[in-house]
Amino acid sequence: MKNFIGGVILLIAAGALIHCSSGSDDETSVASVKMVTFNTGLAQGYVQYYSERRELIVSAMQDLDADIVCLQEVWLDDDMNAILAATQQRYPYSYWERTEQEYGGTCTDAELAPLRACLAENCADVSPDQAGACVLANCGDAFAALSTTCRDCLISNLGNPVEDILAMCSEGGEGGGKWAYEGRNGVLLLSRYPITATDVLLLPSYLNRRVVLHARVDAGNFGEISVFGTHLTPDWGDSPPYGGEFESWEQEQAEQIRLMHAWVQTLSPQDALVALLGDLNCGPEKTGINAELPQNYAIFNDQGWASPYAESADAQCSFCQDNPLVLDEYTSNILIDHILMQHVPASDKVSSNRILEQRYAVLVEGEALELPLSDHYGVVVVLQR
Repeated sequence: MKNFIGGVILLIAAGALIHCSSGSDDETSVASVKMVTFNTGLAQGYVQYYSERRELIVSAMQDLDADIVCLQEVWLDDDMNAILAATQQRYPYSYWERTEQEYGGTCTDAELAPLRACLAENCADVSPDQAGACVLANCGDAFAALSTTCRDCLISNLGNPVEDILAMCSEGGEGGGKWAYEGRNGVLLLSRYPITATDVLLLPSYLNRRVVLHARVDAGNFGEISVFGTHLTPDWGDSPPYGGEFESWEQEQAEQIRLMHAWVQTLSPQDALVALLGDLNCGPEKTGINAELPQNYAIFNDQGWASPYAESADAQCSFCQDNPLVLDEYTSNILIDHILMQHVPASDKVSSNRILEQRYAVLVEGEALELPLSDHYGVVVVLQR
């Protein structure tokens, strides 16, 4: 297996931001630490009603009561900057990395012809916010028949109108890149407490850039917490078909987990409290919850990670059928958003819950809708000492 840590590090541009402030909290009086993970679904071109939800998400993050937060799918620079600006007072410390695009080719006009015909019939009038979802829902076979280079080009241009995407990926067009969203990874860590060290691990990935962020947080009476944030590859099945260097989406995710765990061990002091937050795109089977790549989730258990929420009697799905933003063709009622922990002192009290479930009234082309913030719900874990 190639050494991706060294091999792909050349693709990253230094973009780490660590915001420092003296703050007014007396950190030595800390009696609890509250951690939140939330996939924002700010995926323009894929998760529906991006434009209508964007300001609601920014406002919700500004008001979110937590100490450490990991957000995923903050793909666009404008969204990242808006959240950072809105949350700076509550979370004066933050860390993210701007990963960059690697450019590829285009499509032949002949191979694009069937997809172009399907899009003209089914997706001609959709907004850029919903272009990707429309393609997968209505033109999946035509999309799957394209070459890997062509599919990569189309996906890397998500967020543009359908006709613009086709023009950029046609012969003579500007082409596209290896990853969607200009190679951004979409992961953001926010903290009320000082971040004393940071690092990033680039993971092997197809279509979307995947990373693990590390932030060492000085959390007062809790001492230092090694916090890791990530968003792992999902199991897309055959739509879109897998075109990476492994045999499947599942195997790519398994390799990400293996690399991540080895890296975590090198950065975490022995027996120090470690927290891994993010959309892991795998999860266990429980009452009312379907398993998602359970064999990959079992790797975490084998590595000694505990999931306070998944192991609780009250656990619910975080990607759910009752969420109107979840497309019907995807498996739902799964628990894939996690806060995993290692080396939690036996004396600590641990509680957890699902959050960010509320619906908001929005007006879409004159129609009143009740929408959640995202196609995911959030998870919170509180440690009390």
